[in-house]
Amino acid sequence: MSAPRKVFLVGFMGAGKTSVGRKLASALEYPFVDLDEIVEAATRKTIRELFESEGEPAFRRRESSVLQSCFALDRAVVATGGGTFVVDECRRQIQESGVSIFLDVPFPVILSRLSGKAESRPLFRDPAEAFQLYSARLEFYKMADICLGVGVEETVEEIAERAYLALPFRNRD
Repeated sequence: MSAPRKVFLVGFMGAGKTSVGRKLASALEYPFVDLDEIVEAATRKTIRELFESEGEPAFRRRESSVLQSCFALDRAVVATGGGTFVVDECRRQIQESGVSIFLDVPFPVILSRLSGKAESRPLFRDPAEAFQLYSARLEFYKMADICLGVGVEETVEEIAERAYLALPFRNRD
């Protein structure tokens, strides 16, 4: 039995895409790619600095470019940025090249996870604005192949295991 060759984790900031992605990649023995980390390394700027110096559209173009490079990989678990799956072209390409998993974390949990981290999150100025953004993006996240509801008390390991078990394994051709 084999897993899909590319798995994309989608969801709002603070959903755990990077943490769960690392564990899932390890379980699948796939390389792990974090779009935000690659953009930061390539530009030598934090996401916040990029938003402030170049604006969100320029950041999205960079993010899309990094995403394009992921499609050439043989196998990978990819942690997308919070807005990646909202972009029609990115979502379409993700859906054509692999399996998408939405880490569906309730907003109050996200709020508690991001408490005190607003300075590093350019789109998290205050809880009310963040909730509006979360609500606006939810319909896109729910277009993922797999919607994985995340419990408040679950560990990263438990979430990654459930993600692994939710993957559509199939016989090798």
